[in-house]
Amino acid sequence: MTKIKIKNNFGAYGALLASLMFLLFMLIFTAQVDAASVQGVQSFTPTGSVADNVNFRITFRNPMINRKDAGKAIDLYNDNFPLEFKPAIEGEGKWVNERTFTVRLLSPLKMGVNYEAKLKDGLRDKRGGRVGPGSFKFYTEGLAATDVKAFIGRDERAHFNLSFNTRVDPNRLKGYLQVLDENNNSLSYNIEGSLPSKSVQLSVPIARSASRRKFTVKIAAGMSGSNSEGSGLASDFARTVAIDPVLLLTNLEPGEDLIRAYFNFDVDPAQVKNFINIEPKVNYSIESGWMNNMLFIRGDFKPRDRFVINMKRGLPSRTGLVLRNDVKQAVIMPDLDSQ
Repeated sequence: MTKIKIKNNFGAYGALLASLMFLLFMLIFTAQVDAASVQGVQSFTPTGSVADNVNFRITFRNPMINRKDAGKAIDLYNDNFPLEFKPAIEGEGKWVNERTFTVRLLSPLKMGVNYEAKLKDGLRDKRGGRVGPGSFKFYTEGLAATDVKAFIGRDERAHFNLSFNTRVDPNRLKGYLQVLDENNNSLSYNIEGSLPSKSVQLSVPIARSASRRKFTVKIAAGMSGSNSEGSGLASDFARTVAIDPVLLLTNLEPGEDLIRAYFNFDVDPAQVKNFINIEPKVNYSIESGWMNNMLFIRGDFKPRDRFVINMKRGLPSRTGLVLRNDVKQAVIMPDLDSQ
């Protein structure tokens, strides 16, 4: 009988597998104890990239204060404030309990800046044990424009909403901002509001048109946030948006014996009669107003009577645009002028 020898490699494979598992464990463990590797500190969050309005939390291994001192807000220069920030920040701290300390910002961090939170020299816990030395690093990203949305309003203007990752000063934005039409012509615009914000609204006057319009919003590199220190916009920003016009009812205005309806595009009274309903029921007629985008709704309307005007989705304009959603609006007829 021939003897067959089978070589057992399980031991070798087992050793390799154990080594890989140990390496993976060490990588995970090292990532988790980065802050805890500092003597006397269990955790510090957050680190790495942070928002400009972030709050910080540090937890120590042992009690640092007496319980009665917890819950009180303290400033950066208080002896019980365990951290120093470089560059300096504006904030206040509070001991949540004997071991946990939080920091709340009183003004946003500067954009595009590397920060360090360092434990104060000579810091000790209530048992007299030494805490630190150690520091924790975090940084803020530079200013970035994140989104542009646009729509045509009821005022014959194109409205734009510009979003940023931090607050910007609208007055400063004017020096870097351009709005261009499809032919690359620069358009005049109006910025709505003057307070720093992450969202800036602006509008551009446009001629009424039933066709799709395209606009390009450009912001030049170097534009900085509301806090001018730190890095600004790293490169030119450009975003093209398309706006599809829609028919809108812009206003209902009651008169002595009629109701005036205004639209943002011209309408034909003969085409819209089947799309209008009035409650309570009343006999009425529809005719053109002084302008082509205006209708006169004439009926047996009595002073101080309340009527609800329903305009149905699909109501057409002369150029083929339609009302996309049902519109319901109440009006109260005025008193007659004294004669």
